[in-house]
Amino acid sequence: MERLLQQIKQLLPREKKFLYQIYEKVIRDHGYLWEELEDIEKLRQILLVIIKLFIEEHKQLRDLSQIDQEELARDFRRLLSSRDALLQKGRQHQIDEIEAIGIERWIEQSWNEINKINKLIEFYEKDKGLPLFKPEDINHVVDKLGRKGIESKIKPLVISLWRLGIKTKNSCHGHVLRAQPYPFVEIALGQDTSKLQKLVNDFNRSSDVRWELTKIKSFVGDEQKLRSLSLQNKDEFDKYIKESQVSGGFRLKPVNTPEKATFGDKLKITFTLGLGSSDLLEKLRKSAIDLAEFIERQRKK
Repeated sequence: MERLLQQIKQLLPREKKFLYQIYEKVIRDHGYLWEELEDIEKLRQILLVIIKLFIEEHKQLRDLSQIDQEELARDFRRLLSSRDALLQKGRQHQIDEIEAIGIERWIEQSWNEINKINKLIEFYEKDKGLPLFKPEDINHVVDKLGRKGIESKIKPLVISLWRLGIKTKNSCHGHVLRAQPYPFVEIALGQDTSKLQKLVNDFNRSSDVRWELTKIKSFVGDEQKLRSLSLQNKDEFDKYIKESQVSGGFRLKPVNTPEKATFGDKLKITFTLGLGSSDLLEKLRKSAIDLAEFIERQRKK
């Protein structure tokens, strides 16, 4: 993120220093975006356009402290989430990046990426409100289905993550041919997972069941367009899904298990290595407990 900020600062002339202050404030407030989005250059340009549109109404201000912070956040979110608001403000203040092709066309070309930013902020704000539980809360946490408590063979791993200061939002110890046929824990957005990643890497060096942190992908595109493409062109359908996904956090799970297993995936997983389905699942569940114990040993050192 620091490198990104320096690149932006170099691109802006001195008379736009105030604009940079605004831009830096937004980037620091939403720094997690840059770790979750792939096309940084395009998204940087979109964000710069949105903030330039905001700054058109504050030309007389000399420093960031003179701007009400809630006003900045409110207007920024309004421009991201409302196509009409962005279109209206763009028409009032045509700027270099959009006046060449027109605001309507610019929004049409950029809306998928703008929508990604907006959805990521929504996901992050939702995850930010999640509590960091204590180990003694383990039997009182309510899952997505309203059931109290966490499944027994994923409990130790969930507790070990809480003790690392990591917020979790979903977990399962795996089931044969329903739900997911492997244990996993989902981790909320906007958290530093570098320490956990190192612990997982260290664990994998001595374990026959390897684990990984993968990004949870959420579709945020146009559902109607997706349905239309599904009836017309499979390649375009697959491309649109890929282009319209954002991260919804991380999933800690065994390697080579799909994020969302189909019935065929479950059959393939459950009969891998010649093991019966319940045998393999028990092996994966035991590995989840082994990983939890490894994390605890390393944490106490």
